[in-house]
Amino acid sequence: MKIEGATALDDIVLEPGYATDYLPPAPDILPQLTGSEWLWNLPGTAEEKYIFSRNCGNGCHSYQQILRNQLDERSWGLMVFRMMHHAGSPLINRAAQRGNREQEEMIVKWLARVRAPDTELGQLRVYPRPHGAATRVVVTKYELPRVLISPHDVSGDSKGNIWYSSHRTPYMGMFNPRTGIVTEHQVPPTPPGSYPALTA
Repeated sequence: MKIEGATALDDIVLEPGYATDYLPPAPDILPQLTGSEWLWNLPGTAEEKYIFSRNCGNGCHSYQQILRNQLDERSWGLMVFRMMHHAGSPLINRAAQRGNREQEEMIVKWLARVRAPDTELGQLRVYPRPHGAATRVVVTKYELPRVLISPHDVSGDSKGNIWYSSHRTPYMGMFNPRTGIVTEHQVPPTPPGSYPALTA
């Protein structure tokens, strides 16, 4: 299909779904909670939440993916063991353990207490949402040079370029939003057990 110029889109008008700052723990609300909002709403000590965030908050997914589950202690134990003792996306290779055994047990017991099958959340507190000019967003999509590219980590540089890693491939890409040009760089192969050298 050939596109001639900009496509006119209908305006989207948002209306508040609830008239209070406290929201019900409804299925349409829970997926919208940020990680810090989840921790804010769940009971527990500062130490429990700190250990959880240190060991479970620096991976490839958000707290929401963890805390949407409601499991018994045995099931949480199996899940936490797998995530803290195995590496990367396949989760089949044993790796260096995150944290220690004491921290692992604390995480399991805390999750089993606050997200057990029979626990119910009360009214939810959320951070203030954007209003006015902050809600005016323009989303621009750009095509990448290969069909099977799956960008993973994305970061901007001091010149306004956008860099991304291509998941499960030896390529990194740089996108120039001023020109729309994407330049790919292949990471050279390295011997097993070593990492590519970084140069400035």
